[in-house]
Amino acid sequence: MMEPDSSSAGLTARQVNELAKRHLVAELAARGVTAAPGAGSAVTITAVAGEPVQLFVRAKRGPVWQTSTTYGSPRSEPEQPEGRFWVLVDIRPDVPTFWVVPEWWMQNDIHRDFSAYLARNGGRRKGGGDSTHHAITEKRVAQWQDRWDLLKPESTRQAAEDGSAGAPTGAPIFTTDTAATARRLAALDAYYSAAVLNGDRFVCSSAVACETSAAKPGLGFFEAQGSSVSPHYDVVEDGRPTRVLVVPMETGRERSRVSIQERTAEILQLRDRPWRQWNPHMRGVGLALRLAFGRGAAEDPDGLTLPTADGPVHVLDAYAMANLLLCSAVQLDTVNSRSTPVMRSNCARHLGASVDILEPTLVISQGKTVSAPFGSLVEVVEQHSPYVAICERGGRRFVWVNLQHPTYLWDWLARPYLHDVVVPAIALGRDLARAA
Repeated sequence: MMEPDSSSAGLTARQVNELAKRHLVAELAARGVTAAPGAGSAVTITAVAGEPVQLFVRAKRGPVWQTSTTYGSPRSEPEQPEGRFWVLVDIRPDVPTFWVVPEWWMQNDIHRDFSAYLARNGGRRKGGGDSTHHAITEKRVAQWQDRWDLLKPESTRQAAEDGSAGAPTGAPIFTTDTAATARRLAALDAYYSAAVLNGDRFVCSSAVACETSAAKPGLGFFEAQGSSVSPHYDVVEDGRPTRVLVVPMETGRERSRVSIQERTAEILQLRDRPWRQWNPHMRGVGLALRLAFGRGAAEDPDGLTLPTADGPVHVLDAYAMANLLLCSAVQLDTVNSRSTPVMRSNCARHLGASVDILEPTLVISQGKTVSAPFGSLVEVVEQHSPYVAICERGGRRFVWVNLQHPTYLWDWLARPYLHDVVVPAIALGRDLARAA
């Protein structure tokens, strides 16, 4: 599966539309739908009742989509599905956004909007002329954003609408032990206060050595950036502990002396935003957590929650994140890491202490430079794949899934690395952790 180039700078209108078509084909492939690009704006799939479905792509890299009033026509919803849709694509964000609009509705909306415009202006365009230019705003098509369900087979869609499909059978039963998590957090906070940040004092014994190693022109050293422990970290799934720890390299942010509570609160703010609006790293974290809890690689909001007897728990409420580095060395005014071997070696002991306190059952590391330092903390007992191993530390066993950093590689659904590596690796890790 080819990954589309996301840059639209300097492209002609035709090239922009071709880029949007590639994004659409990649998105459909990530959703298990094979698409055949055609001439112009057309893309063909087989979806509704097994018949070919025509998708007509319109791309925008500004505030509106540009089209023509000649497409406008008074229409009403047909009794039988026509299998023709407009797919409006916004290619400006790093993850493209899609609106799946039935053609009959789009034609009627163009007709209705242009007719209203003429009525307000005495039956003619302002300034006269016979231009057919027409602009479509996001507000007009808001109800059609991400309506991929319209492309499902008709029988499946009807079953979903009447409630006879989509309910998982044998769905896992989740519970959480917030008291146990509170005890872990207190222990981790005590360690952090003694070894890293005591109030507003940076007390790490390696502070001078690490900062000296990163003292280079154009670099900044930002100290004591805390880990994150969410309140429902101690998850139990079908009677089995499922404690998920994500281990990236560093925060990469130009700020210092951040407590565990502050860092946790920052992450939890994302719960109120759609997954597509998270930054690339956190989109990858969200996908990793979905897979770790058996919720699948998708972007539906329900998949970001765990069903419990007390109501849904967001996956961001149900994990911990401990960076390999509790200090960041970055190129100033960027998030480009310039961490040093000295920093990675010295900070590994703090990560080891975090693992001892948090006792994860599944660790998901992110980044090739994390692999060696984390590997030095554990004994690999069984290597099950190039990415998955059962490890032991201090007499406790857990599963380690060792992955690349999600930014640029698996931060959205059409990334090949997500499907080729991440999905099978975390699925295997999840199975091994549950079997332990």
